[in-house]
Amino acid sequence: MKRDMDLIREIMQDIEKIPASDEWDFKDFNRDPIEVRKHLELLVDAKLISGEVVIDLSGSKCWVNNIAITWLGYEFLDASRSSKIWNEVKSKAIEKGVSLTFDGLLQALKVAAQVGVTLAFG
Repeated sequence: MKRDMDLIREIMQDIEKIPASDEWDFKDFNRDPIEVRKHLELLVDAKLISGEVVIDLSGSKCWVNNIAITWLGYEFLDASRSSKIWNEVKSKAIEKGVSLTFDGLLQALKVAAQVGVTLAFG
């Protein structure tokens, strides 16, 4: 399985929508449920979210107990919120033949956001 940053972003944005006291309901995002589960595990491993990934008996569906977005998770959400900037950074990386690590992606998004703000506000 390849890490899919678009799926990571989708999951994070979906988790952000739930009230703090509610549990997040598993969604497959029109993908293989096992792929979504693996990406949830990646989110926990990367400390973008906290919680415990629990797998049902079939091994395909899961949920996350005590799910919460971490400080780093909010940093990623804020940096990736603009679809325009998100798509521009991805397309520039592809155009240049660059494979972005998570840290590289986060930094590129932050720089792109700063440049956009600077241009917009002089």
